[in-house]
Amino acid sequence: MLTFRQMAIFRAVMESATLTEAAVAMQLSQPGVSKCVRDMENLLGFPLFRRESGRLTPTKEARSFYDEVLVALRAMESVARAAENYRDARSGFVRIAATSTLAHSLVPATIALFRRRRPAAQVLLHTALNHEVVRMVCDLQADFGLVLMPTNHSGTIARDLCATELVCILPADHPLAAHESLSPAEISRYPLISYNRNQPIGLVVDEQFEHAGVPRVVATEITQSAAACSLVMAGAGIAVVDGYAMMNRAYPQLVRRPFRPAVEMVSRLITAPAQEPTRLTKAFVECLEMVIVQACERGELTATVPQHCDHRG
Repeated sequence: MLTFRQMAIFRAVMESATLTEAAVAMQLSQPGVSKCVRDMENLLGFPLFRRESGRLTPTKEARSFYDEVLVALRAMESVARAAENYRDARSGFVRIAATSTLAHSLVPATIALFRRRRPAAQVLLHTALNHEVVRMVCDLQADFGLVLMPTNHSGTIARDLCATELVCILPADHPLAAHESLSPAEISRYPLISYNRNQPIGLVVDEQFEHAGVPRVVATEITQSAAACSLVMAGAGIAVVDGYAMMNRAYPQLVRRPFRPAVEMVSRLITAPAQEPTRLTKAFVECLEMVIVQACERGELTATVPQHCDHRG
């Protein structure tokens, strides 16, 4: 079996006019190159070159063998580059599962930053409901997940990332737009666009209406904050959504008012205890943390006290 070094020297000799040129190209001595060629011929069992007046002329077998050597060298060089890239966390892929609201708010800027730093890397983003994100992480279908509290994190390790308050969104010409904040009693007089109780935001909003003694009558039930904003823009009602949905100056046509009593929605990063994060995954999370810091500086998010929770059952 030929070594990578032997094949590289063979290529250099084939592409050079003399042993001296091949030796210079490989930064070796001429006797060393000559010995390597002899060793290869002994190993292969057929001559590679004819010696004529100090020059090496490739044999017919050598010319055919040269094409195969080039293929092998390219493959081995590709493997070496891949290993270097993985070692330096430059290529490969990161699999992310995220709730829709976080996929539309925190993730885009993070991917943009990550790709600027590692253009050879690939990001696989899967958007799902909270419980589906948890399942994907538990089943090792994602390197990590981004979810909103409260949710069931059974079988995962979670840590808080940041938080934002619930807000009411409505058209600029809506009667409630004149209010500084809005309560369940004030909202209940208008068609409500909201989530069902199986989703974190729907459960929290439902609890606030119940505490206020006001029935929560949902006119249009949605599963994504983006859909709620589009419905409000179309005049279908008003909505209570997480503040993540309004990040990055999204939906400038809409008015946002604080929902009272104030309710924080905490975003969390979840991982599976059985899955060691790759260097590339760690690099992506670093970019995510930078995006969160910048959003906190802009006043779009608030930093949370770091909490790590092991929910393995």
